[in-house]
Amino acid sequence: MDRQDTIPPLANGVAAQAALVTDGEQALTLRLALIREARYSILAQYYSWEEDVSGKLLLGALLQAAHRGVKVRILVDDLYSGSNRYLESLAVEPNIRVRVFNPFWIRLGRPWFWLLEILFSFRRLNHRMHNKLLVVDDDWAMVGGRNIGDAYLGLPAEHQFVDLDVLLRGAVCTDLARGFLTYWRGRWSHVCHRLGWFGIPEPMAIANNAFLLALTEPEVARLFGVAETHFNGCLRSLSWHTVRAQVVVDSPDKGLQVRRHPSAATRALLDQLGEVTASLRIVSPYLVPTRPLYQGVRRLLRRGVGVLMLSNSLAGTDMPLAYSGYRTRRKRLLNAGVRLFELRPGNQRCLHAKLALFDDSHLLVGSLNLDPRSSYLNTEIALLLHGQSLAAEVQSWLDLILTEDSAWPLCLSQGQVRWPQSNVEPQTSRWQRFWVTLVSYLPLRGLL
Repeated sequence: MDRQDTIPPLANGVAAQAALVTDGEQALTLRLALIREARYSILAQYYSWEEDVSGKLLLGALLQAAHRGVKVRILVDDLYSGSNRYLESLAVEPNIRVRVFNPFWIRLGRPWFWLLEILFSFRRLNHRMHNKLLVVDDDWAMVGGRNIGDAYLGLPAEHQFVDLDVLLRGAVCTDLARGFLTYWRGRWSHVCHRLGWFGIPEPMAIANNAFLLALTEPEVARLFGVAETHFNGCLRSLSWHTVRAQVVVDSPDKGLQVRRHPSAATRALLDQLGEVTASLRIVSPYLVPTRPLYQGVRRLLRRGVGVLMLSNSLAGTDMPLAYSGYRTRRKRLLNAGVRLFELRPGNQRCLHAKLALFDDSHLLVGSLNLDPRSSYLNTEIALLLHGQSLAAEVQSWLDLILTEDSAWPLCLSQGQVRWPQSNVEPQTSRWQRFWVTLVSYLPLRGLL
């Protein structure tokens, strides 16, 4: 294992203040407040930055901060953010730097022409940056599962993601900033000259930035469905918990080795399993356990530890391909003794939170899904947090989701998976079930 992937004991973590953020609209309000209070530095690192209302609103807030003299650095992955032309417009500002992680070199005809490049560079392009991080002045930070987009931040969208972040203050933010700079200065991050085939003309960039600034005015934002309350958030009016925190950041080179080894974030999860004595609670929208994780869970179950897992249902998932991998593994999990739940899909809800709760005091939260892609291919960021009061709040949030109206408990009956009052995935069509069954036979296990 590389030095950068070595996981020190959690006791070596630093003291910090942490607040749990489970509401999407509050997550948007707090991000705007963080940016508004920035004095000299903002670091933003995201897998996806949508070109929708919340995406533009936050870019406008960053532009305002840059005009106040704040140095802004934005690092996005090219797969989902590379077509956001407003990011390219921001790059012309003197106090803003935008970089793209592992870009596609063919910029014309996204996404169709990608197939041509993927044919020749599959191994490189399969290596993506999945981190989600915002650090302000090295004093405040937000880490969790949310990307930047309406579906994550409580505005009207096709999906309404059930997700969470942790807002932090204290010395741990310096460690998060160091993790960001490892990526920013690495060979995979490239300066954003243009995101399309042709660069944006300067007059158009100026016009785009003027629109972004206008959107930060509450009267204008209201026209786009943004409530005025989003502009009045206070960082200090939260339920704060004193915790010990340890930052775990994958190497930017993750996923390129010939032999697969669990990365830093995955290793942190596996190491913590050995310390569990009473209970393990896991939430993952894409639950495709790797062999090391499954073996670790089996060892816990043999010791009498209670293990509970929550994931998406077929009716609610935004990634049917990932669900196909979970579908082939859930019977094994139930046979082993795992209590397995699926989120009910009412009101466009879709699970996107990623966390593991160890006993009643330890928590791992961040961008890490429990699937082979997060374990071996995508780069991830995670926080190990120790604090009983924070863990209790997370447990309360999870208990609320696990009520009968919010999640389905799965069970085995005569060797078959059963849902309450149903023998097949509820609220799904025959076509959905046929398609996901067909995909489960494809040799995609390592890519899910």
